[in-house]
Amino acid sequence: MFDTEVEFQIIVNGSPVRGLLHASFITSNCFSSDSYALTFAMGPLPLGDMAFWLSLSTAYVEIGVIIAYESTAQSLMSGMVDTIHVDPIQGTVAIEGRDLSSSMIDAYRQQDFVNQTASEVVSAVAIHHGLTPVVTATSGSVGRYYGDGYTRLSLGQFSRIRSDWDLVVQLARENSFDVFVQGSSLFFQPSTSSGTAPVHIAFRDVKAIRFEK
Repeated sequence: MFDTEVEFQIIVNGSPVRGLLHASFITSNCFSSDSYALTFAMGPLPLGDMAFWLSLSTAYVEIGVIIAYESTAQSLMSGMVDTIHVDPIQGTVAIEGRDLSSSMIDAYRQQDFVNQTASEVVSAVAIHHGLTPVVTATSGSVGRYYGDGYTRLSLGQFSRIRSDWDLVVQLARENSFDVFVQGSSLFFQPSTSSGTAPVHIAFRDVKAIRFEK
């Protein structure tokens, strides 16, 4: 919940889209993608009509928020659209997607990183996916030759079905690092704890409760 008046700014493939009816965002732990779901009213410009939405084969979405009395939008999330749901009866369209870590989750490249550190491997993966690496340097090689020319990163029963995201998560866990995507940057850095005290909320202030397991 926002305490002050805010305005969402949604940009699809570089063009602002109006008519936002509903927005929800899920921020998960640092080893998973953040996701979003947006619902728009369809219609004539400046709204997107049915032809506009159905013509999208792929779309890059940037989500920002403009807080009252501020002139520039603060970025909340950006990423590709995974699904588009058009309801011609209600005149609405709903889009869902994930942040830019999704490209790594969906990629299954087979590559050995010989004589490279964990940070060098993560930087190479980030650049391959068009992300800016914001990486804390590590020491020690994670790609070393073993028998028959294999490296440690290519060993394992399921190595051929491991995604690029699985790889950087493995390296993060081995180094006690956090790895996450924010905007168009991939962060790989030592884990930190917030150290903040819990915030107590009175029952009268609770609007809804949902538990997931």
